[in-house]
Amino acid sequence: MAETELTEVVDFLALHAPFDALPDRVRRDLAGRLTVRYHRRGSHLMTVGRDNDELMVIRSGAIETHDAEGRLVFRGAEGSACGSTTLVGRNPSRFDVVAIEDTLALHLPAEVFHELRREHEVFAEHFEGERTGLLRAAATAVATSRHGEPILRTSARDLAHRAPVTVGADAEIAQAARTMTDEGVSSLLVVEGERLVGILTDRDLRRRVLAAGVDPRQPVSDVMTSDPVVAPADASALELLLTMTEANVHHLPVVEGGAPVGVVTTTDLMRLERVSAVHIVGDVAKQTDVAGVVDFAARTPRLVQQLLEQDVSADDITRVVTSVGDAVERRLIALAHEDLAARGMGPAPRMCWMVLGSRARHEQALGSDQDHAVIIADDAPEGAEDYVAALAEQVVAGLEAAGHPRCPGDVMATNPRWHQRLSGWRAEFAQWLDEP
Repeated sequence: MAETELTEVVDFLALHAPFDALPDRVRRDLAGRLTVRYHRRGSHLMTVGRDNDELMVIRSGAIETHDAEGRLVFRGAEGSACGSTTLVGRNPSRFDVVAIEDTLALHLPAEVFHELRREHEVFAEHFEGERTGLLRAAATAVATSRHGEPILRTSARDLAHRAPVTVGADAEIAQAARTMTDEGVSSLLVVEGERLVGILTDRDLRRRVLAAGVDPRQPVSDVMTSDPVVAPADASALELLLTMTEANVHHLPVVEGGAPVGVVTTTDLMRLERVSAVHIVGDVAKQTDVAGVVDFAARTPRLVQQLLEQDVSADDITRVVTSVGDAVERRLIALAHEDLAARGMGPAPRMCWMVLGSRARHEQALGSDQDHAVIIADDAPEGAEDYVAALAEQVVAGLEAAGHPRCPGDVMATNPRWHQRLSGWRAEFAQWLDEP
């Protein structure tokens, strides 16, 4: 690997357990002994009945682990590892590991893995625990029927499997980073007394501190996310899924009586769900064209079928469908903006795209028709309406391809009545109220 790539791998390892607990010199030496391999979506990293002699750490993408009967026992994303069951235990593999996205993995040879186990106790304990946990999950999958306890009703308290790791708001950023490294966590809760006031994540440290050149001696309150979205301890996993999808967050503090009791991550939810709204929404957000968005939107019926099999209520199912629909429409809007800019039609005016009808009520069903409108700022330049009309045509066509027919009543942003300036909307609403 080139020096820059080695540095990137060292930095990556420093963010993920148990490599974050290794000395810097060990991580740098380790980076030079790894190989990076690309695994196409659908390809096997491990196969039941075949020997495996490597540990694989996911650099980007996602994997699923299934037992010999095809039951899901684990889903992992960036920072997850596979292969320890054969390295700590014995060959051949008892699990299938499949890439569910195009995946980059760091491959660590067995001899290096065992060397690290001998020399670093924290490394050995981590993978012994991971192997035990995976085997326990497989045993649980065998013992539970397909129509057993609805896993989406697991509580937030159960998912927040460890006590929260916290610092005070006046702690230095450098101290917060050391605490995260020492504790092997990717997020840190910031408290004043027992009250949660913020959250700091690995991504925050990269974007708001390192990339921005912020002095690490500054207080953590300068770079944290203040008043973060939270979930009550008795919230179901389904409610957590919806909250994280709608807020577009990957770490969700769990609180009880106003005090934090832990953190739930998207990875925790992915371990519960083979087809999760969080995963679909994440996939949709990565798409670079309309065809890709449409492809992932087509997964929604399978998600609904799974929720029905788990006896999830109709209200909860329509909220999940709504969340996926929101993600699809947001991405189509963003792609339309990019296309218009490339064609020299920008810049976009100040505007707000509004969702109406069943999705606005969080009640969207499969195949619901489209209902939306646009508010254009009064100070937008002349011709803003033409831009919005062109934008709306692209979004409407994309939604139609994704399975949402055009509104029979033409309540869509392509209709001039439904893309007006703010003053026009005020007059429209006044008329509705005064002359219903």
